[in-house]
Amino acid sequence: MAFNWRPLMGRITAAFRQELGENLTGIYLHGSAAFGSMSEGSDLDFIAVTERPPTQEQKEHLIAALLQLEREAPAKGLEMSVVLLRDCRDFAYPTPYQLHYSPMHRRAFEQDLAGYCRRMQGVDYDLAAHFTVIRRVGIVLFGSLIREVFGPVPFADYLDSICRDVAGAAQDILHTPLDTALNLCRVLAAAQEGLVLSNADALRLAKMLNNALTTVRTEEYPISVKSRDPESLAIDWE
Repeated sequence: MAFNWRPLMGRITAAFRQELGENLTGIYLHGSAAFGSMSEGSDLDFIAVTERPPTQEQKEHLIAALLQLEREAPAKGLEMSVVLLRDCRDFAYPTPYQLHYSPMHRRAFEQDLAGYCRRMQGVDYDLAAHFTVIRRVGIVLFGSLIREVFGPVPFADYLDSICRDVAGAAQDILHTPLDTALNLCRVLAAAQEGLVLSNADALRLAKMLNNALTTVRTEEYPISVKSRDPESLAIDWE
């Protein structure tokens, strides 16, 4: 089922504008919402860009607002980074950030808001992928135009960024098979065709690859595929 992200992002944008004032350059949506494939099972991803680092008090207020509003978010919650304008225009890899939030860090923020806000700063390899998506399909929720804020991201950095998502694929596929398969499809499309795929695009690619596998002619490749039940495939090597 589709998720209407606009009311929630409207409230988040208002909270960030109120807290950061003239220091806020803009707020930019990426991820499945920007690709137009947002669902109840997605997460909601955005980048806030500032000219100067937010103060400790501002960081605490921003995270407190997200913790309060996240109850309205889709199943996988909110993911947000605050990045300086200079680090968006003059891209460096990995990319510095001033503050980050995702459900992975929710409990730590709840238990020690001030301390975790103070420590939650550094560099993030994922921002190369996020910036690439913003430059391709991002949505401006407030502020300056995307091309005025985000400089080019070398494709090699984008590819390295998404490859890091599949570094543990051999084990991850056993626990999160769908997410891992989609990430592998994104890497394949980027490495072979230079494409930037949404999760929906990656799912279509995965289905195409599955159909191709199940229709391979056995006279060309020495395998036979036998369906044992709807949940499994047995591949016998001859």
